[in-house]
Amino acid sequence: MSERFALLVAIAALFGACAYKVERNLTEPSRSAALDSDSEYLKAHMRDGELYVLTAWDVSDADQRVRGQGTRLDYHRRILTTGPFDVPLDSVALFETNAARVSSSIVPLTVMTIGTAAVGVYCAINPKACFGSCPTFYVPGEDGQILAEGFSASVAPSLEDTDRDALPSVRPAGGVVRLEMRNEALETHVVRWADLIAVPRGRAQRVYSLIDGTLRRGSAPLPPSRCVAEEGDCRAQVEKRDGTERTSLADSVDLAAREWMELEFPIDPSAEGRQLGLAIGSRQSLLPTYVLYQGLAFMGTRAGEWLAALERGNEGTRERTKAIGRVLGGIDVYTTDPDGEWVLAGSVQETGPLGTDVRVVPLPRIPSGEALRVRLRLTRGMWRIDQAELVVLGEEVSPIRVRPSLVLRAGAADTSALARLRSRTDALVTLPGDAYTLVYELPDGHAYELFLESRGYYLEWMRAEWLAEENNLRAARMFLDPAGSLRAMAPEYKRIEPEMERIFWSSRYGATR
Repeated sequence: MSERFALLVAIAALFGACAYKVERNLTEPSRSAALDSDSEYLKAHMRDGELYVLTAWDVSDADQRVRGQGTRLDYHRRILTTGPFDVPLDSVALFETNAARVSSSIVPLTVMTIGTAAVGVYCAINPKACFGSCPTFYVPGEDGQILAEGFSASVAPSLEDTDRDALPSVRPAGGVVRLEMRNEALETHVVRWADLIAVPRGRAQRVYSLIDGTLRRGSAPLPPSRCVAEEGDCRAQVEKRDGTERTSLADSVDLAAREWMELEFPIDPSAEGRQLGLAIGSRQSLLPTYVLYQGLAFMGTRAGEWLAALERGNEGTRERTKAIGRVLGGIDVYTTDPDGEWVLAGSVQETGPLGTDVRVVPLPRIPSGEALRVRLRLTRGMWRIDQAELVVLGEEVSPIRVRPSLVLRAGAADTSALARLRSRTDALVTLPGDAYTLVYELPDGHAYELFLESRGYYLEWMRAEWLAEENNLRAARMFLDPAGSLRAMAPEYKRIEPEMERIFWSSRYGATR
C-alpha cells in the first residue's frame, strides 16, 4: 500500500468524504442592517454560549428581535430544541452568515472563519504567529506579566481538562483576591470554573505543586551552583524566577530534535534522608502554537469535519490527536543512580506560551555532603525556563478551595457569570475581547500559598488566510506520522521563527483598539 493511499484511507476513517466551501462573515448585532440577506443560514452566537442556526430568518431593528426557523444548540453544540424562535437582539454576541453546507451529523460543531484584518496588520504579516492559547489571568488594572493561562491543551470539547497554576506574586488585600480573566485571542473559551486553591503556610514555608498533581510543603528554593547548556553558562537565567529565561532556537531539520542542560547543586547536611525535588518554572515557546495553527491550516475548510470526527470518536481517536505532542515531549529530568547511570526521575509537561508556571519533579534521596547533578532533556527551541532550583519537600497538604464570590464585567456585578462559574454543570462562554474580574474571599487568620485551578476548553477560530494551505493528506500525516510531519515543517518554521515573538504579542485581540 503506497503512503499516499494509506493517508487517504486514514482520512476516510476519520471523517466522511463530503466537501464544501467556507465563506463566512461575522457581524456584530449593532450592525445587523449589514447582514447578507441572501445567506440561506443565519447563525446567532449568544452571550451565554448557545447557538441558533436559523433558516427563513429576519432581524428587526424596530423591535430588536431576530426570528427564524431552525435549531438551538448549547455551548457543547448539542441540539436542545428545534422549531420557530424569537430571540432578543441584545442577547446575541455575534451573527454569522454564509455558513458552510455540511451533513446533519456535523452541523452542531461550528468553526468560525475570520480574516486576520479583524485584529490589525500584525496577523496579516504571518497568520500562524497570531496571539492565542486560552484564557489569560492578570492582576486587575495591571497590563504587565500574565499570571496564568488556563487549560492550553484543551482545543476541543472532548479534550476538556483541569489546569492548576501557581500564583506566587499574588498578595491578598484584606483577605480578598481579585483576578482579571480575559479572552485576548480569536477563540471561543468555555470556562467550567476558575477557583482559587489556598494552602495555609508559615512565614518560612512554601507549598509546591508536584508533577503528579499533589501539593506538598517545602523549603525555600536553592539555586544551582552550576548550569551548562550548548551555549555555555546558563546559571543566571535559571537561578531564580525573575522573568529572565533560558531558551534556544529550534532545529532547522527536525522540530523534535532534543538538547541537554546540566545542573549541579550543593547538598545541605540538614537535608540528609529527606525528599528532594527540582522546581522548574517554565512555559513553552511559540513552536507548539505554530504546529497547532499549521495543522488547522492543513485541515482548512474541513476543520469542522475533523473536529466533529474527534467528538464522535473513541478514546483511541482522541489519543491520536495527542501523538504530535508526545513526539515534541516535555522537560525530562534525569539524575544518577548508585552506579552513576543516568535515570529518568520525571517529566514536566506544562502547556502554553503565555504564563510561566512552577512544577516540582521529586528526586531520589541523596546522601548529605554530596553534590547533586541533574540533567534536563528537552526539545530545542520549545521551552523557556525561568527557574530550575532545588527544594526539600515535606508532607502532602490538603488545600482549601475558594470559588468566586463576585464576578464583575465592565465594573458591574454579573450574576449570570458568577452562577455559571460556581456551577459544576454549567460554564461561562467568552468571545474575543471579553474580560471579567473574579473576586475571592479567603478565610481569615492565615497566610496562604495560592494557586489558580481552571477547567474548560476552547475553540480556535479559523483564519481565512490559512485556507490557501488546505492539504488533507498532510493533516492526516500529523496524526499518523507525527515525527515525519515535524521534520517536514522545520524549514518553514525556521523561516518565520525570528519574527514569531514580536508578531504574537502585538496581535492580542484589543491590543490595537
